[in-house]
Amino acid sequence: MKDASPSASCCTPTVSLHQTGSHLRHPLETTRSAMSISEQALGRIVHDLQSKLQEATRMVATVQAQIQTREREKRLAELTNKELSALQPDTITYKAVGKMFIQEPLKDLTKELSGRAAEMEKDVSALETKRVYWERQKVEAQGNLQELITQIQKVGQ
Repeated sequence: MKDASPSASCCTPTVSLHQTGSHLRHPLETTRSAMSISEQALGRIVHDLQSKLQEATRMVATVQAQIQTREREKRLAELTNKELSALQPDTITYKAVGKMFIQEPLKDLTKELSGRAAEMEKDVSALETKRVYWERQKVEAQGNLQELITQIQKVGQ
């Protein structure tokens, strides 16, 4: 009957040896887990820096494309305004609205085109500021990543 009791099976020497064995392995496991934690943390840092670099690179390209688009629109407005200024003041002019054309006085049309060119100039200026910001972020992320790689190589040697 003693063998069948649940309290007798929990106090067997095997359990105490297992506890002793796990206690002896604990410092090695702690060292391995500490190394893996530092490797995991290092991996996360590298991943974060790479993500920041990719985002900054993508944003620089996006902002640059927006700048080019605004500059193109500005040039188009200026060229159209230049061509309209050569016309007689009493010339009938039309403005494209979707798929149709609406008659509009020459003065209103030139005023609208001048306003559009000025608006595009402001947009380009604001986008240039954004481009400079993202380029700084990109350079900073590249520098941080390069510094981290250099430190890892020094530790590895």
